[in-house]
Amino acid sequence: MSDEEILILDEFLPKEILDSLLDDSREFQKIKEVYYAGTTGFLSDDEKKQIEEIIRKKIPFNFKDFQCRLRKTTQDDQADMESFIHTDHFAERSAIIYLNDSKGSKDEPTGTYFWENKITNSKKMRSDKKHKMFKDILLLNKMTFDLDKWECWYKVEHKANRCVVFPALLFHSPPFADIDMGDRVTLDIFLDIKADFQYLKEK
Repeated sequence: MSDEEILILDEFLPKEILDSLLDDSREFQKIKEVYYAGTTGFLSDDEKKQIEEIIRKKIPFNFKDFQCRLRKTTQDDQADMESFIHTDHFAERSAIIYLNDSKGSKDEPTGTYFWENKITNSKKMRSDKKHKMFKDILLLNKMTFDLDKWECWYKVEHKANRCVVFPALLFHSPPFADIDMGDRVTLDIFLDIKADFQYLKEK
């Protein structure tokens, strides 16, 4: 997979696992982050093992470790976000599994948008320490709602049981806050967590 290649895999999860993740009786907890507002659900150890077996079988490259979290976002949650375009700078690759059907339109589908910065002409964040990646993150936080500085170059449409895999340093975002997306339920997966993530948090 190249740095800018995006892989889309449909019918990703077996039906019984998909139904289990969408079970209305599952407990969710309210969270508020810079790039996310909504609720997160908790997975059992058995579910995590099942998810790991599936992603190791279906995603066509090797990885050492992973983290995953179940997320539910409403239209109101989306409008409450403090920031917009971001990277998953703490991982090597990211995967999003859309678990439910969602709204949107043909021209503006809900799903995941990928962006190029017009100032740097870059589709991904610089990763080497000599370029002071953490300062890049702080700068990114200040201008992610200023869409004059960004151009969307690719949109992945939200479709139930679709998995999109991409390099974690690609600039990406959820749909715009004013898109009628309905409730959005995803399983977010982060592959190969970087050893220097603690360093980034401390700075």
